[in-house]
Amino acid sequence: MSDKIYSVKELKQAGQIPVLGTIPYNQLLEKEQIILSPMHQRSDQENAFSASNNSFRIEQPRYFLEAFRRLATNVRLNSLDSRIGSLVVSSALPNEGKSSVSFYLAHASALMGQRTLLIDTDLRHPTLHKLCNVSNERGLSNYLTGEVSLSESMISLPMDEKLFFIPSGTTPADPAKVLSSAKMDEFYREIYKAFDLVIFDTPPLLGFADAFMVAKKTQGVLLTARLGQVKFSQLESVLDDLHVAKVPTIGVVANDSRENNNLSNDYYQYYEDFSQASQEHPVRPVAAINSNGKVDDKAGWHKTISNILGKT
Repeated sequence: MSDKIYSVKELKQAGQIPVLGTIPYNQLLEKEQIILSPMHQRSDQENAFSASNNSFRIEQPRYFLEAFRRLATNVRLNSLDSRIGSLVVSSALPNEGKSSVSFYLAHASALMGQRTLLIDTDLRHPTLHKLCNVSNERGLSNYLTGEVSLSESMISLPMDEKLFFIPSGTTPADPAKVLSSAKMDEFYREIYKAFDLVIFDTPPLLGFADAFMVAKKTQGVLLTARLGQVKFSQLESVLDDLHVAKVPTIGVVANDSRENNNLSNDYYQYYEDFSQASQEHPVRPVAAINSNGKVDDKAGWHKTISNILGKT
């Protein structure tokens, strides 16, 4: 009756496109909150996993971060013909979590070994610099106007040596004009040569041309749909617009799912219990058989494998 999509099953039926990831509900993402926080700022979040270097960290539940690892894997495996090297993350309307999905997808991809660049091309209402706790004084728009070089507009995020970020920069008077400039074409050529995966965070698709301009220069759009908020009619309208613009739709991400959250928690609690038990009671290495046919406790397990393979 409300025309809203409340479940992953309804989302699959509405879009007729693959659901590549289901992101569980996370109270920390209800508002625009900093993702990268200084180490001295601790969270009261239960069952939190901290991925960090010496100064910054991401603190989220394990099952939440694992959902993005699955999403990153599905994005990589979704195209059988060619590797996905660039994509736009967008949504039908604002507040569907596209910026958070963009960041965590980029982070997961970097952890999986891909040299990843995250770009905020939402020149109207930029968000990613706030989430990443960095300045937005210079970025993409400043590079496009010739104020800074490409390297000067780029930030190496502290969470992984393969993760880089370009903020949106100073807000231009006409964002669509800037994004359609010849300098932007040069920008695409440079970054595609340097990175394995480039992720663009754009404005929402309904009402603005910006996302379509950027998406035409990528391999497609990954839609973010917040369950309980997005409507069937809105999703249908977006998919029609993408079809008319001949922009491929890679898939959709079901955001803020409250289905099976307890199951995810139980699974990772089991994983943690198993890991802890393994550390307390390590498995004894397989003993090797010496030349006299007796067990040699000092021999390594690799010697046993060599014996099995018939190698010295």
